[in-house]
Amino acid sequence: GVAKVCETCGAFLSMLEWLPPLEINVSKRKLGDFIYGTYVGFIVSKKVKDKIDDSDFNGLTNFREVKLYYKDRLLNEVYYYPEIKQVNAYVDLSYIEFEEKNLCNTCQKGKSIIKKINAIVFESPNQISSDVFYTTAIGQAVIIVSDYCNVFFQKEKFTNIEFLDASKFKWDCFNPIY
Repeated sequence: GVAKVCETCGAFLSMLEWLPPLEINVSKRKLGDFIYGTYVGFIVSKKVKDKIDDSDFNGLTNFREVKLYYKDRLLNEVYYYPEIKQVNAYVDLSYIEFEEKNLCNTCQKGKSIIKKINAIVFESPNQISSDVFYTTAIGQAVIIVSDYCNVFFQKEKFTNIEFLDASKFKWDCFNPIY
């Protein structure tokens, strides 16, 4: 697939798109509503997709069906791989440490290499209208959700998902369990 690229600096804003066939091997038979793996983002159960489709929730679109295999046998459960919205929301860079710093006026991160994240604090949080997204400033590996998303997912009792306040998020390239 094709990766998204910043129009100004040419930096990659996303990973390569996952192309068909959308198939995964799961390591256990009992599955939650969210499944994570080597692909970017997550896949969701039919229950999650249906609840999102029947609500005003936004940020997850283009749900593509994924075939699940357990011990080489196709499972009956229906799961989907949603596209996660990309937003150009700037973060307060005082919480980010860089290995190399080469910022961009459009995507913010540019061709910089992030070494450590001590928190995620947005410069203009009220301008973000998406309930789930990733930002060009940090990249596709860190998925951000709104307060509405947190409440919605808890109300629906979706399984295998946990949220952390963005201001408490920490990541270190040399110690990912930081």
